[in-house]
Amino acid sequence: MALREGRYSWGSEWDFSVFSGLEGVEKPDPRIYEIALKKSGNVAPEVLHIGDSLRKDFLPARSVGMHALLLDRFKTADAVDWRKSGAIVLPNFIATKE
Repeated sequence: MALREGRYSWGSEWDFSVFSGLEGVEKPDPRIYEIALKKSGNVAPEVLHIGDSLRKDFLPARSVGMHALLLDRFKTADAVDWRKSGAIVLPNFIATKE
C-alpha cells in the first residue's frame, strides 16, 4: 500500500491490493511497483516503500522513483551491507519517530 498524507492513515484498512499471482509479475520486477502506484493514484516521489530486502524492496522501489527504507526487525547480518550500499535501515517503526 502506498500512503499519502491526508488520504491514508496508519490505522486504516487497505484501500487496494497488489497480488503478484494476479498481476503476472513479482518483486523484484519494478513493474509490480508501477502497478501499485497506478492503483494507489500516487506518483512515485510521494511514496515511501518500506520493506525488508535490499534486492526485492529497496532497489526496485528506488528504481521507479519511490522513497524507500528497510526494516531490520530481526537484526540480520545483511543490514550492515544494506547500510554500506546507501539504504536507510531502521530497527523498527518506533525508530521512525526519532
